[in-house]
Amino acid sequence: MRIRAKTLSLDFFAATLGLSAAGCSTQPNAPAEQAPQTLSAEAPPFKYGPFNELLKTTSYYSVVGRDTSAMAAGIIDGVRAELGDSYKTQTDDQIRTLIDAPDIDPATREKMIVGGVKGLAKILSPHDAYMTAEEVQQLWRGSPKVTGIGISFEMDEKAGGLVIFDMVDHGPAFKSGLHIGDIVTAVDGKPVAGLKTKEARALIVGDKGTPVTMTIRRMGENTPQNITITRDTYRYTPTAAKAIGDIGYVRLRDFSSRGSAGAVVNAMAALEQSIGADRVKGYILDLRGNPGGLVQEARMLVDAFVDKAGAPSVEVRARNYTYSEKTHPGDMLDGKPLSVLIDDGSASAAEIVSGSLQDHHRATVFGIQSYGKGSVQTRISLGRIWPDRHDAMKVTSAMYYLPSGASIQNIGITPDILVEDVTPLLQDHERDLDNVLANPNGTGKPLRRSGAHCLLKNTVTAPSLKPDFRDYRGQPDRTLLCALDHLRRTETHTRTIPLPSAHPGAHPAPTP
Repeated sequence: MRIRAKTLSLDFFAATLGLSAAGCSTQPNAPAEQAPQTLSAEAPPFKYGPFNELLKTTSYYSVVGRDTSAMAAGIIDGVRAELGDSYKTQTDDQIRTLIDAPDIDPATREKMIVGGVKGLAKILSPHDAYMTAEEVQQLWRGSPKVTGIGISFEMDEKAGGLVIFDMVDHGPAFKSGLHIGDIVTAVDGKPVAGLKTKEARALIVGDKGTPVTMTIRRMGENTPQNITITRDTYRYTPTAAKAIGDIGYVRLRDFSSRGSAGAVVNAMAALEQSIGADRVKGYILDLRGNPGGLVQEARMLVDAFVDKAGAPSVEVRARNYTYSEKTHPGDMLDGKPLSVLIDDGSASAAEIVSGSLQDHHRATVFGIQSYGKGSVQTRISLGRIWPDRHDAMKVTSAMYYLPSGASIQNIGITPDILVEDVTPLLQDHERDLDNVLANPNGTGKPLRRSGAHCLLKNTVTAPSLKPDFRDYRGQPDRTLLCALDHLRRTETHTRTIPLPSAHPGAHPAPTP
């Protein structure tokens, strides 16, 4: 049980924004004195000094490589959008004049600041973003309070709506009577079929105390029903654990809160006690649908399982430095077999864990190709530019690399055992986003091939399975069943077939 409290020197977070359960995470601010003292030899873009300071700071940390004029244009576009419809027809010069005016009232200046940051973030990368003061505060809590209704969902065209695949215990949706597996066909009367995930999410999120009406169709029922939910603040717990016979199962929803790694360790320790150390045959770490979070939580989780001294767990390469995390002796599972489950919703910090454990040959990875986000973000507090502010801007400041030296940007993690007939969770992946960063290794091909594929036996049907073995649709959980059979060295539900042409472990073994 060796979770250490080391921290990175910057505020790193590795999380996707496109998943329905959007997560993000942070750590202390980068020191302001490191930022360069000038933007360029050219005149500053604005007479309003704080925006020039924002450009200077962003230029220092961002690995995206946008020039100053392009970033200034992003600020102008963002201000125009935030000020509203009456400013849509104003030219860039008119908006710039308004920004530079010294006698702007506080309410309008506030809109300009927020809009400018949003506009700048928009042109950088898909993962750069404005963060409210509340969002920043949530990231410092071990178990954050979140405002919303407490569901995770995927868009399913065949089902004709959003399928709820996870729900926060005792959250607003849970209390209102929504069920995992429900199909949401409309939100406040607007049909959701055909929408992208982020478009559907925009309909569902809202301020605390406001209502949202979901039209749902329940499995096994033909008549739709309307359920009105009041958005509220709820306590978010990142883990769910249970014993499946002689196997310990832990699901980690994300890495967004401090203590995520420790929560997994504690859950596995509790499972060992409940199952019995002599009886437990292995453990499953389920990272499916996990959008990522804190890099340091990912590296601590890797360290908990890898019994090596000084071996790499993850390396972060920024513009001005490289930071490498190392493992320490000891394995909390004492060598017990570990299986990791991934899907195309497993992103960033989840990919660090699955890829690093794979590189170190410490776990067998099951599922389908993961999301493919290989970048890291830094939180820049806006209070360093505008005193007394507590909001922030999230900037893509580095790329991360697995122990083998590979970047998974736009590629993802290839499972050791590919599970057949798994329905993808997402419509779009990292490679499909606007302004996406190229893979720094100059490749778009998978890093390795799966060594085998796993198929569900034809005799296995949903009615024949216990609830633990079914997914949120009520169908056989193929990935889980493959992992269970693998750990038990049986073929009770599945068949695993080696792929002779594959080259598992194509990367060289990592060295300390």
